[in-house]
Amino acid sequence: MNIKFYVLFFACLFLHSTTSSQYVNYIDDTGWNLGFNAGGTWQEKELVMIEGDTNYAQPFAQLSGGFTFGKTVAYFPGNRFFALDLRFRYLRGVNYGWTTTLDSIHNLNPNYQQFISTQAYRNYRMDLNDFSLEGVLSLHKLREKTGVLLYGFGGLGIVDYRVKADYLNGQVPYNFSNLNEGNERSFAREIKRESDMEFETVVMTNQLKFMPSLGIGIGYQLSPSFSVGLEHKVTYALTSEINGFNDDNINDKYHYTAFRINFDIFRNRGRSQYYIEENVEEEAIKPIPPATTITNTGNPTNQNTDEITYSSTGVPPTVNITNPAHHNMEVYGSLFHLQARVYHVNTKSQITLNHNGVTINRNDFQFDRTQRRLLFNVELQPGANVFEINAVNDYGFDQDETIIIYKRRIAGSPPVVDITHPFNPITETQNQYQNITSFVLNVSQKSGIEFFFNGNASTQFLFNPSTKIFSADVTLRQGINKVVIKAKNNFGRDSSTREIEYKVPTPPQVDITDPRLDTLFTQDQFYNVKARTNITSIQHIKKVTVNNQSVPFDFIPSSGEIHFKALLHNGNNPVYVQVENEVGSDDDRVVIVHQDRSNQQPPDVNITDPVADPFVSQHQNINVKAMLLRVNSRSDITLKFNNKTISNFTFDPVTKLLEVNLNLEPGKNNVFVKGKNNFGSDQDVTVIEFQQAQLLSPPIIDITYPQENTFSTSNNLLSIRGTIKHVDKYENATAYLNNVASRQFLFNPMSQNFQCQVQLLPGINTFNIQAYNSIGTAQKTISIHYTPVECNNPAIQLISPNTNTVNTTNNKVSIIAKILHTQTIRFKENGMDIQGYNFDINTGDFVSMLNLKPGTHTYEIVAFNTCGVVTETVTYNFGNTPPCQDPVINWVSPLLRRNKAIVNSPQQLISFNIKEVSLKSQIQIILNGAPRAFSFDPQTGDVNALLNCRAGINDFKIVANNGCNPITFVGQLEFLQVLNKPEIVVSSHKSGLNETTLNTAKVTGVVRNISNKNNIYVLLDGNGIPFYFDHVSKKLLVDITLKDGVNELEIQASNSAGSTSNRIEIIKKGTIPVIKLRKYGGFSTDKRPIYTTTPTVFIDGYANHIDKTTVFEYSTSPSDLAQLKFNNGSGTIVGKISLPPNEMVSVELKITNSFGAAAKHIYFYYEHFDEESEEVPVFQQKNFDFNNSNKTNSSTDAEIEEEENTNTYFKPIIITKGNNKEKEDTNTYKEEGKNNNSSVPPRSGSRSTSVKKKTPALNQQAEQQRKAEEAAKKAEEQRRAAEAARKAEEQRRAAEAAKKAEEQRKAANIKD
Repeated sequence: MNIKFYVLFFACLFLHSTTSSQYVNYIDDTGWNLGFNAGGTWQEKELVMIEGDTNYAQPFAQLSGGFTFGKTVAYFPGNRFFALDLRFRYLRGVNYGWTTTLDSIHNLNPNYQQFISTQAYRNYRMDLNDFSLEGVLSLHKLREKTGVLLYGFGGLGIVDYRVKADYLNGQVPYNFSNLNEGNERSFAREIKRESDMEFETVVMTNQLKFMPSLGIGIGYQLSPSFSVGLEHKVTYALTSEINGFNDDNINDKYHYTAFRINFDIFRNRGRSQYYIEENVEEEAIKPIPPATTITNTGNPTNQNTDEITYSSTGVPPTVNITNPAHHNMEVYGSLFHLQARVYHVNTKSQITLNHNGVTINRNDFQFDRTQRRLLFNVELQPGANVFEINAVNDYGFDQDETIIIYKRRIAGSPPVVDITHPFNPITETQNQYQNITSFVLNVSQKSGIEFFFNGNASTQFLFNPSTKIFSADVTLRQGINKVVIKAKNNFGRDSSTREIEYKVPTPPQVDITDPRLDTLFTQDQFYNVKARTNITSIQHIKKVTVNNQSVPFDFIPSSGEIHFKALLHNGNNPVYVQVENEVGSDDDRVVIVHQDRSNQQPPDVNITDPVADPFVSQHQNINVKAMLLRVNSRSDITLKFNNKTISNFTFDPVTKLLEVNLNLEPGKNNVFVKGKNNFGSDQDVTVIEFQQAQLLSPPIIDITYPQENTFSTSNNLLSIRGTIKHVDKYENATAYLNNVASRQFLFNPMSQNFQCQVQLLPGINTFNIQAYNSIGTAQKTISIHYTPVECNNPAIQLISPNTNTVNTTNNKVSIIAKILHTQTIRFKENGMDIQGYNFDINTGDFVSMLNLKPGTHTYEIVAFNTCGVVTETVTYNFGNTPPCQDPVINWVSPLLRRNKAIVNSPQQLISFNIKEVSLKSQIQIILNGAPRAFSFDPQTGDVNALLNCRAGINDFKIVANNGCNPITFVGQLEFLQVLNKPEIVVSSHKSGLNETTLNTAKVTGVVRNISNKNNIYVLLDGNGIPFYFDHVSKKLLVDITLKDGVNELEIQASNSAGSTSNRIEIIKKGTIPVIKLRKYGGFSTDKRPIYTTTPTVFIDGYANHIDKTTVFEYSTSPSDLAQLKFNNGSGTIVGKISLPPNEMVSVELKITNSFGAAAKHIYFYYEHFDEESEEVPVFQQKNFDFNNSNKTNSSTDAEIEEEENTNTYFKPIIITKGNNKEKEDTNTYKEEGKNNNSSVPPRSGSRSTSVKKKTPALNQQAEQQRKAEEAAKKAEEQRRAAEAARKAEEQRRAAEAAKKAEEQRKAANIKD
C-alpha cells in the first residue's frame, strides 16, 4: 500500500489526539460494534519446478474488503488493562500470481490438445470468501488514557475459494516476444501487463476448508463511538495447493492488510446518564484519601464503623487527566489549563483537587457534569507541580495524578558555531597542512570551546573573544579527516563538523592537445589552443603565454582542460603552458607559424569608441579608442584632434588597439586617425559634440504604467514604467514599495526611462518614486490593490522532439506538443510569427510539420492566458552544425565570500550576467529546492531575481543549458533574522477605558514577532479565554461576553527575546441603581410627612442594579439620627431612625454604581401627646427583624409598589374626647393625613381635643380592623403559595425541555 497513505493516516491521528480527550463512555456503550475494512490480499512467493528449473510464483495483491460484527465481553472500569472482544468477520478477496519460466500450455492444462507446441507462463487467480469467528485482545488501559488502539486477534473460519488461470488471449495463445526481461519481479509484472485478466481456464473448482488465522491491529479512538485503524491478518491454509501449485509441499497462507473503520452500535442513548442526573441528590460527599481502606460490603449506608464501605452493585468513579497528555511535561509559561474527565460523579463536592499537596477550593475549578469535564486554570510554581484529582461515589473511589515542570525562560542566547574554512561540509584537498577557522558566537572564553580532530580532543587552537574567531592548524592524514568544534554556555550548546579528504598529490602533467603538432602552420590570425592536465586547482597553473606574454584562459577542474585564444603575429608564435604542485612541475610548448598573406594589404582603421558619429557628450573629458589592423608600430600612426596633431596616445602592437584621452571644447570636435604600412594607408574620422548639461528645472516624474493612481490587479508581480526628466544620475532616483526601497528599480538618465519590477502583498500596496537634482525634488505615489485569485498558468508538454536542441541531417522534421489551460497561442521561427501549425483547443494537441533549410532554426511555442505566459523552445540545426559554446555565468551581487552571502532582509535581490544563452527558458534559478521567478535581458545577458529567504541558510543554484554542456553555479544566502520582542497592537479599542452598551465585544488587533498561538495568552478579569490567531497575517480576534461594569482584558505574548502585554478596560454601561423600600416607600414631603407616634422607625428595603463598585450613603436632618446598614452582595438596606418629638425629620438615601446614582427622600413627624391625652392609634405594622441584615429582596417589585400605594401618606387615626363630655355613640372620627388640607402638622401643645376614655365604638372599630388584617394575611399567604407552585412548574417544564433537547442531540450524533 502507498506509504503516503500511512503517513497521512498517522498525521491525522496525531492532530486529533491534541484536540480530543474522551475515548470511552462506560455509561452509554453497550459493547456491540460494527466495522468495515478494505485493503489487499496476496499470497507469498512459492517455489515452482518447470522442466527441472527452479522458479518462483510472483504474487500480486488485489483490492479486497469485508466487515466485522462483534461485542466486547470483558472490560471493567476498575480493572481494565486488557479488554476481550468476540467478533464475526466476512472477507471477500482476490489475488494473483505469475511465474517467469515458460511451460507448454498442454502441460499446464491437458484439455488444450491444439497447443502442444505452444508455451505460456504459469499463473493463477484465487477468489475467496472467508467466514471467521475471531477473538480480539486489546490494551484497554492504553485506549482509555490516550485513545490509541493496539490489539491482536486470532480465530477459525471457513474459506470458500476457487482458482483459475489465464493462458489464452481470447481464443489464441499470447505473443510474449516483445517482453523486456529483467529481474523476476519486474518480468512477472511485464507478463501481467500482457494479460487480458479474463482467467478463462479453471484450475480448481469451489473448495471449502477450515483455516485458522492470526493478526494484529493499530488504530485510534476518534470519539467514544467511532475509531479507525490498520489491520494485518495471516490465514493458514493447512494445505499446499490453494493456488493450484504444489511443488514445494509447504502449506500455503495468504495475507490481508486493510484500513478499517469501526462504529459502536445499540448505544443506551443517555438513559443511564439522565437517571443519575435526575435521581441523585447533590449532597456533599467527603473525598477519600488514597490511603483509606475501601471494602465492598454491599451496604452503602453503613456509617457505624471507621471503614468507608461501598456498594458492589454500581459503577465506581473514573478519573483521567487529559491535559497534560503525559507526565513530567515541561512548560515555559506560568499559566496552565489543567483538564480531566471524571465519570460517575454528579457534583463538584465528590471531587478533590490537590496542587503540591494543597487542596484547591472547589470554587476555583469548574466541573461540567454533562460533559464530565473538569477545568482548572492554574498559575504554576517554578519547578515541579504535582496535581492529584480524587473522585468518590457510593460505589468506590478513583484518582489520577500528573506532574508539570515549569521552567522559566532565561534571557540569553546559546552558542553559534560556524566553520568558515573549509566552507563545504565535505572537502577534497592535496594540501596536507590546513588552517581551520570558525566563528564562535556567544562564548566569552576559550574554556567554553572543545576542539576534536579525528576523534581526539585538542587544545592546540586560538580563540579571540573580541572577534569571536577560532583558528587551528592541523596536519591531515591520507583519507578522511574529521574536524568537530563544540561550544557551550549557560543557555545551550552548538557544534559544527567538517570532513576533509586528503589525497596525496601526484606529479603534475600537462599536454597541449590542440594543436597536436609541435609546429603548426596556419593563415588564421587567431587560434583556439587547448591543453589537458591532471591538476585540479587553478592556482597550480603557473604560466600560460603566447609570444612570452601571459594571456587569459579558462580552466575546467572536472576535466582538467585549459582553453585560451592566441592572437598570432606573422611568423613564429611560441605557446607555453606550465603547471606545478607540491610534488613538482611540468610544462609543454608548441610553435604556431602564422603565414599572414593579409600583410600585403593596406591597414584597416576603425574608431570603435565612441560608436556613434556624430556623438553628443555632456562630459568634457572623454576616452577615444580605435582599432588599426596591419599596423605594426606607433610611428606608423597619425592622430589629429581639431586639426592638431597629438602624440599622447597609446598603441598596443599585439591587440592593435589605440587609446587616447581628450578634453573637449564646447561645440563640435573633430578626431582624425590614420595608419600606414608598406602597402598603403587607411584613416577614420568622427565628430564629438560637447554640450554642457544644464538643469533648468526640478525633476518631473511621470508614471506611464499603470496610469491610474489607484490600480487593481490579480498578479503578484507588476512592472511599473515611466520617465524621470531633468535627472542626470542613476543614484538621484529611488523607488519604494510599502516604504521599503526596491532593488529592482532600473533608471537610465540618458533615455530618461525607468522600470521597476515589484512583488505585491495581498491588499493595498503603496508605490512611491522620488528624484532630486540641484534645483529641487519630486515624488509620485500610486496605490496598487492586489487581490490573489486561483489561476492556472498555461502548460506546454513537449512530446517530439524530446530535447530542446536537435542536430539533424533530415530536412523533414516536426514539433508535437500538448498545450493546456489556454485557447490562444503563437508560433515563432527565429523570432517571427508563422502559421504553419495545427492546434486543437479542445484536446490541446499541437502539431507542426517543418521543411528545414540549411542553418539554425529556433522555434517558439508561446501560450498565454490571464494568469501568465509560458514559452517552449525547440532549436533545429540542419546541415552544417555550428560549434557549441557552453554558457558562462558571471556573478554580480550580492558579494559572495566562499560562495556565501550574509543578508539581513528576507527579500534579497541577486544579479548575475550570463553569456551564450539567448532564451529565458534556458535558465533556471532554484532556491531551497524550489524554482524561483526572475527577469532576463537577452540583449545584455543580465539576470535579476528577488528571492524570499527563510531564516538561516538558503541554498541556491543557477543552471544554464543552451544545448551544449549544462553549467551550474551554486551558493548560499544566510538570512540573519533579528528577533524582536512581541508587539501587540489592538486596533478595535483604545488603550485605557472603553465604554459600550452592548452585551458583547469583538477585540481585534495584530501580534507581531509571534509564530505560534501557544505563545499568546488572553485573560479576561484574570481568567484565560479562547481566541483566534492567524500565524500568517498575525491577526488576533477575541470575542467577549461583557458583564455590567468594568471588564479587564489582558493580552500577553512571549518569545525568546522577551514578553509583552497589552491591557484594555471595557465598561459596559448598565442601569443606575433603583431604591425600593418595603415600608415608608410612598411619596412624602416636608409639608406632607409620614406621621408616627413612636420615637423609632425601622427601614426595610433593597437596591437593584448593584455591582462591586456600588456605594451607599445616607444622611438625616437633624443629623446623626439614623443607623442604617447596606449589604453590597444582596443589596438589602435595613436600620432604624431615632425621631425627636414634634419635629420634622428628613432622611436621604443614596446609591451610586458605575453608571450613575439614585436617591430617595423620606420625611417623618413624630407626634408626642401631653399627659392629659391618651393616644389610641390604630394602624397596620408588619413584623420586622432588625438583626437580619442579610435579608434578601424576595418580594417582587409589584408587591413593593402595591405596599407603597397602601401606605402612602400613612397617618394614624386618632379618636378624641374632650371636656369630659362624651360624644355620641356614633363617635366622630377625624382622620388627619391624606385628606387634610392643613399645611402645618399639628403640635401636641395646641391640640384641641384628646381622648379621655375608650368607648364601645373604639373596641368595635379595633375588632373590625383586626379581622381585616387577618383576612389580608391569609390572602397574601395563598397568593405566595400559588406563586411558588407556578415557579416550580416552570422549572419542571424547563428541565423536561432540556432533557428532550439532549436526547435529540444524541440521536443526531448517532445518525451522523
